[in-house]
Amino acid sequence: MDFTPELSAFEGLIISLNHTNSFSRITSKGGNVEKVRTIIESMTRFLKNEKYINENGVIDTMISKTRKFAMYIVLNSDLKAVKEMAEMEGVFLVIQSIPNIPQYLMCEMLWNLCMENFVYEIITYCYPPLAVEVAGAFTEHYKYSDPTKELKKLHNLSAAIYSLICRLHCFEFDTATLSKLLTTSYEILLKCVKYFPNPPNDLSIDLLDNDELYKFHGKRFKTILLLIYECFSCYTQEVNSSWFNDIYRSTYKDGCFKCNPPTNKVCDCPNIDVNNCLITSNVMLLDVFQEVVMGISIDIFCAWSEFEEEGKTMQQTIGELCHKVRTKLLQVNGVAEHPVVGMVQQMARKPAVINDIINVTDANVIVQNIYSNCEDKSAWLHALVHKEVLCQHIDLINIIETNLREFNNEECLQLYYKFTNYAKSNTLNRESVIPVSIKIFRRCSVPDKHRLLKEHFSDNQFYDMTDDETFLILLTEMFNKFVADTDADFKEVLDVFLLNPKQVFKKIFVLAEENGQLTNAMLKVMDLLRDYSNYYYVTETEPCIISIIKKIIDESLDSDSKQDNMVKFLSGLKISNILPGTKLLLLIIMPHMHKALLNKDIGKIHVQMQLLNEAYTIRELLEYRAPMLAMLSQVMEVVRWGNIKAFVPKASSTLQLTLNFQKSLVETYDAVIPNDEGDWLRIRLKRKNMQPQNNFYFRKLLGGQSSNFFQAVSGMHVDKDTNRSEISIWVTQILSSGTQDEWCVVWDNLARYIDDIDVLCIFHEAMRMIAKAVEGTRTPATRACFFYCIQNLVYVIRYKFFQASLSDRQVISTAFSLSKLLKETNVEDIDEIGSRLMPLFAYLVEKKNHYTTNVPSYFKNTKYSTLVNRAFNGDDGEDSDNT
Repeated sequence: MDFTPELSAFEGLIISLNHTNSFSRITSKGGNVEKVRTIIESMTRFLKNEKYINENGVIDTMISKTRKFAMYIVLNSDLKAVKEMAEMEGVFLVIQSIPNIPQYLMCEMLWNLCMENFVYEIITYCYPPLAVEVAGAFTEHYKYSDPTKELKKLHNLSAAIYSLICRLHCFEFDTATLSKLLTTSYEILLKCVKYFPNPPNDLSIDLLDNDELYKFHGKRFKTILLLIYECFSCYTQEVNSSWFNDIYRSTYKDGCFKCNPPTNKVCDCPNIDVNNCLITSNVMLLDVFQEVVMGISIDIFCAWSEFEEEGKTMQQTIGELCHKVRTKLLQVNGVAEHPVVGMVQQMARKPAVINDIINVTDANVIVQNIYSNCEDKSAWLHALVHKEVLCQHIDLINIIETNLREFNNEECLQLYYKFTNYAKSNTLNRESVIPVSIKIFRRCSVPDKHRLLKEHFSDNQFYDMTDDETFLILLTEMFNKFVADTDADFKEVLDVFLLNPKQVFKKIFVLAEENGQLTNAMLKVMDLLRDYSNYYYVTETEPCIISIIKKIIDESLDSDSKQDNMVKFLSGLKISNILPGTKLLLLIIMPHMHKALLNKDIGKIHVQMQLLNEAYTIRELLEYRAPMLAMLSQVMEVVRWGNIKAFVPKASSTLQLTLNFQKSLVETYDAVIPNDEGDWLRIRLKRKNMQPQNNFYFRKLLGGQSSNFFQAVSGMHVDKDTNRSEISIWVTQILSSGTQDEWCVVWDNLARYIDDIDVLCIFHEAMRMIAKAVEGTRTPATRACFFYCIQNLVYVIRYKFFQASLSDRQVISTAFSLSKLLKETNVEDIDEIGSRLMPLFAYLVEKKNHYTTNVPSYFKNTKYSTLVNRAFNGDDGEDSDNT
């Protein structure tokens, strides 16, 4: 959960409100009613002004952002579980970023800022210890409620706690922790549902007149009927093992959620402790339900016939609900014998079965019934699901489109099949049927969407339903939303994927290369589409994402940051097994490497080497070891610049990356190299006639070479008497085409036999020879090579020549050698060379108390005098007068 501009504004609001009304003192209702009202009014005004909510609640397009606000309030509340989460990666940025909010005030905020639905989500989907504590806080807070107005809160709270218990076996907890969570959850649920027969503040009930009292009894009875139905439906369905939204997943401790959570029905829960808790909870729910039923007198039941709601009498509505609940309870093992099942039967009323007459009723009559205020208009609407010739009537199609929100998931599924099957074989109204079928698809559940997509793209073959301007605008708007809020609900991507998979994949890959945050977000989107990574278009010969990746690598990676992001993205796809490692290697990396080697394209080679390093472990590549080493020898030959004229800035990092990878692969050989691999590789390596530096790295395979890099490459045996000029010539050749690590190795090789100041002189002599060669042929390549060598020289001096405690001997040698070298450099290169020398000068300034040498005096007669004086004296470049 990251900070966004919206969250920062919300944070500022809360901090401001705390200044005027100290939160820490608002721990209960007593004496704080006006303070709370002021706080809530200010927050409501902010949410309305910023268009997060309106008089109807949270605005649909703002649900994701408002959910984050709700979670932000919880994560900054006075909860023990929050304190224990303070260091967690997913939430540490937002925890304790505002004044601590007491539990009472937290409840007031969430209940009164149109966030009650998020309370259900937080209790159901957050990390259980946090969810249980939040549930306890809200249950305790209900004692302040007016029972005549806040039955819905009681329903949501009770349902959320039950749902939480149903999900507990999806987590990895030790026995003691799980037992405590189950016990506490049960106790909170019991306390919560006990408010149905024994409401708090019942004086408000006593003040009701007879009619209002009867209506209250009806609303309360209807609410608990809905609760019982919801809980037992949850009990008989597959466990909801998802985390619903990443914002709730961010509260999970590493490893606490099972990698493969159970998918069986809750009633078949394999965890005996959770199962026993649920059975006990079910009995308790029915016992409390029975208390409420026994409070319904004949007078109350008869009075309900006088009150109408939504075209039905309250008695009829409750009777149909009783029938529905009783039918559900009879389906649950061990429940049918409870006395309340028989009590409910006496009030039950079977609803009229309009489904039986829908197909013999004229379409105009159906339309009239739905648009009228008759009590059965909702039943007529839902019965359209069973209308056999539904799509032949444009008015019925329009009704479906207008009322899609009224249909549940199962009904949407049936409607989708009805509409799509009709469109396949009929032309009448097809131009209306297809767009409505797409809208119906959007209303289906995610599992059903996946099922429909696999049926739609049968035989793993994609095809596009649209590619017009309207679709592209829709696609852009959707992904703009994902970009603006990386905690958004990415499941929406399935809706556009149905229409044009290729454009969706393209959009994902283009965004993934933009920046690291989007890379991570697009990996989450791709996780939703993992099942389709092997699907292809009939006009293509390879999976769709493979062709898109190839095009991206060939055409789009025009900067280092894009390359890095794409490597991270492809590695993430491989590690998540969305893109299998063998496909990435054989269909992407190897063909592109082959092409890049032929074209000597260092940038493309670098990308493939990054992929090999980041996406694979060495163990994964052992089966390809021999051909991989042969390929790496080619890479080393191409990327190692043989002379300064061939230098490419990217070549040095690519070469180092390749050498590191090659070393790791060669080290997997034990003392004995398998004959088949060894013979095959030796033949190919000897054919290549590699540069001596590259040849060195295959000495384990080729044999006969010294482990001393300098001696193996030069063929010289170095000792204290070896001619320094001969050494300098070879050092020049090696350093001018070597990596920074190789510079360090050469230094170490020589320093074993020669005094370190002599080695420094050899390196400086080599640099002078390189500088002369550059001046003899000044090109962008030769200049870049020289600057690279200066950078390496600075590194070697800093980390090889300088010891832990600097001495005047070291500083004098460095200053003298550098000043001598710099006198021979071109005036055009002062800025480039100076910028590479600055880290060394900065280090010398930092350690100036360790030596007495006046470093700037050595550069007095060079073009770098001003730069050095500025580094050491912090002045405007005046020469130092010290001697």
